[in-house]
Amino acid sequence: GHTNGLFEIPLCDDGTGESLDSESKLIGGNIMNGQLLDVFLSSNIPTPSLVRLVITMLMSFALSFIIASVYRYTQRNTNFAVSFVHSLFLFSSLVAVVTLVIGSNLARAFGLFGALSVVRFRNALKSHADAIFIFWAMVVGLTCGTGFFMGAIVLTVLCALFLVTLHLTGYGVSRTSESLLKVTVPETATSSSLADIEGWLKDRSKRVKVVNELTDTNAKERSILYLIQLPRGKNGAELALALREFADVLKAQHLTSNPFIAQAY
Repeated sequence: GHTNGLFEIPLCDDGTGESLDSESKLIGGNIMNGQLLDVFLSSNIPTPSLVRLVITMLMSFALSFIIASVYRYTQRNTNFAVSFVHSLFLFSSLVAVVTLVIGSNLARAFGLFGALSVVRFRNALKSHADAIFIFWAMVVGLTCGTGFFMGAIVLTVLCALFLVTLHLTGYGVSRTSESLLKVTVPETATSSSLADIEGWLKDRSKRVKVVNELTDTNAKERSILYLIQLPRGKNGAELALALREFADVLKAQHLTSNPFIAQAY
């Protein structure tokens, strides 16, 4: 027979070696499986040095400072949690260490996957931006863990420039604002009077929609709740004040400009 890499192939009578008996195939398959198992369970992969571990953590921590600073700047008008900002630092550093320790060892990778599958995170993210920043910190940690520090620096700087540019230019920000307006009229108000009020609102708004109507028989009043969409720069409170000039309008209240509350209607 002749040697073919991993195992010896016995030749046929004609010397061509074109066919193998079943026993030879079984032996060859066992050798292949054994070598794959050795690669999978190999412990010869060098353990990272302490110096490289410290450098990786310091680099990921420094780049996380840029990520956290961009988050604070772009989300300064929202009520963000300080603990989330702090977690960005540790998250990136921990991902970098895990990537460094695992290296190319498949056994470590699958062991870590099994351990983390037991952990359940039930914390709901406040916005899509939080998810993006977490993913950003994770990618930076992975890049630092592989030793590609220059790539991690370029990635962090470019993403920071992209986000700050979008924030400063106001790209994607709506030019209109939605709010709720409550108008109280007498119970005896006619439909034509209500149509005049709604028409007046439509002339000064981009969108007007009646979302609720309630009649108080004891006070003999009707309360109508409008969802209005005002052009940016217009004040809903001033609109409510001007609406009181109507003879049939007893009260007009601008309830909220919170888009999350307004969208619930």
